[in-house]
Amino acid sequence: MHIVSIVRHKSTVAFATAFILSIGATAAWSADSAVQDVDLTVQEVNDISVGGTVSLALTSSSAGQTLTGNSSSTYSLTSNSATGKKITAQLSAPLETGLGLKVALQAPSGGTSAGAVALNSVSAVDVVTGVSAVAEADLTIDYTATAAPTVAPDTYSAEVTYTIVSDT
Repeated sequence: MHIVSIVRHKSTVAFATAFILSIGATAAWSADSAVQDVDLTVQEVNDISVGGTVSLALTSSSAGQTLTGNSSSTYSLTSNSATGKKITAQLSAPLETGLGLKVALQAPSGGTSAGAVALNSVSAVDVVTGVSAVAEADLTIDYTATAAPTVAPDTYSAEVTYTIVSDT
């Protein structure tokens, strides 16, 4: 009987030791708080958007004057680029002979407007330079159109594309 008691005692001690070790291991892996690393990757953003369709009514203020018209719109810009940017404007197709279109963009903070720039062909022209990290909305776009007296009365369309490019 003495031998049975010692065997039972050894198995009880072994069980108790295993139980205590498992509790200790669980306690070592559990905590009231935890830390997790989070990596944030910021992508380069260069976004521009413009207001809706612009309508210009070209009229003459007096005899002998070229027909002219003015209208405004707005644009919004977001850029987080580490290098300088500029905004260009270009027509998608040439204007009808005798028509002219100028555009002037209000520069965002830190940028420089080129003033009223003629859009005479499908080549891109600089309208704002020196754009750095910026996020601004409702900046003004002013349009001025002209028509020679030889241009027939009609509605003519022009599509202007604004693009953010490197300012080099």
